[in-house]
Amino acid sequence: MIPIRTTNARTGRVPYLTYGLILLNVLVFLWETTLPPQALRSAFYNLALVPCELGNQFFSGETALDFLRSMFLHGDWLHLGGNML
Repeated sequence: MIPIRTTNARTGRVPYLTYGLILLNVLVFLWETTLPPQALRSAFYNLALVPCELGNQFFSGETALDFLRSMFLHGDWLHLGGNML
């Protein structure tokens, strides 16, 4: 749930990691927008997690990478913005 308010004092620390992840997500999305439709489809299929492809390899190293890479792939600006909130 999104907190409405908090009684915790601010630490004054800048969330560099959070800003870095947001920047990385935006850069990957901008890269996606430069791809022609066929290349974009191929990139999603090769880089994202495709549930029907899991099968018995659910705990393989490649599947773990698919989970990680899928966190940076977004369908459109609304999808990206919603995930970055």
